[in-house]
Amino acid sequence: MTDTPTFSVLLPFFNDRETLGEAIESVLAQTYESWELLAIDDGSNDGSAELADGFAANDARIRVLHRPNGGGAAARNTGLAVAQGRYCALLDADDLWLPAKLERQLPLLEPDTVVFSDAYVEEDGARYLYGRRAQQPDGVYPRGRVFDELLRHNFIPSNLTAVVPTELLRSVGGFDATMPRPSSPDWELWLRLALADIRFDFVAEPLAVYRIRGGSQSQNGEAVRKAVIVVLRKMRERTTGSKRTAVKRRLRIANRELEVFHRKWAWEAAASGDARAARQSLIAALRANPRSARAVAGVALVPVPPLVRWYARRQPPTNFAGRFVHDDGPRD
Repeated sequence: MTDTPTFSVLLPFFNDRETLGEAIESVLAQTYESWELLAIDDGSNDGSAELADGFAANDARIRVLHRPNGGGAAARNTGLAVAQGRYCALLDADDLWLPAKLERQLPLLEPDTVVFSDAYVEEDGARYLYGRRAQQPDGVYPRGRVFDELLRHNFIPSNLTAVVPTELLRSVGGFDATMPRPSSPDWELWLRLALADIRFDFVAEPLAVYRIRGGSQSQNGEAVRKAVIVVLRKMRERTTGSKRTAVKRRLRIANRELEVFHRKWAWEAAASGDARAARQSLIAALRANPRSARAVAGVALVPVPPLVRWYARRQPPTNFAGRFVHDDGPRD
């Protein structure tokens, strides 16, 4: 490449031969053409690295970086270290961009601004709007300085919609490769950026496609909830004053959400007569929230299976996410 690209696309992959080609083709189809694609092979052994090498042989804007397996965050940092573009755009190997993505986001980009967009979700061949924007009170995402809003929940529709100024991303230390697997380090990064008083802005149209596959990391409810707690503990150490108070409050909610998740499975196990599994889940619930009177009562009743089954059947119903439908449940 003779000219400095506007965008560096960070695309880590690990054994993604089935979907990697489509992800790369969605970059090649961009209407804005000043980009470099850094495809980071995270130790693949399924032929996906050779597939990426083939694309690189046919387009000088594509570079393939090979590294031992270390996870998506570490792989992105490998790409960040050599990125030449003014902005880093994020893409995963099983997702897609729509052709106008980079062109539509570029006018909003500033040295101190992260720009994201809406997205589609694709599952079993069907696409639908990601849906997070519909949950906002005014129908739009927060913009500007958004630490408080991000602390409540990660409203950004997946990392594949985000573009971050390269030097800004480097200045905050890039991606946190210490986050536990399976989890996504994106929320932790957005919080770090927001804590540094960085602005967030968005394009209010779907510019990417988040594809759900069976067995994806996001389907592991316990791991996702534990990862939220890890992120909040990190933020607790980074913050002071009113922000730390807010983080500690959010951490208490997250611990209770994990407790409720374990209690859900405990009651289901107890109702089916599996006292051992019920006890294990109740102990896990107590570890998450030692003040839970319901978990304490359940553990006390476990040695008497008929009583714990009776108690389990009297608990409020839960929805698919493991949160109580009643007012007893945690709130986002």
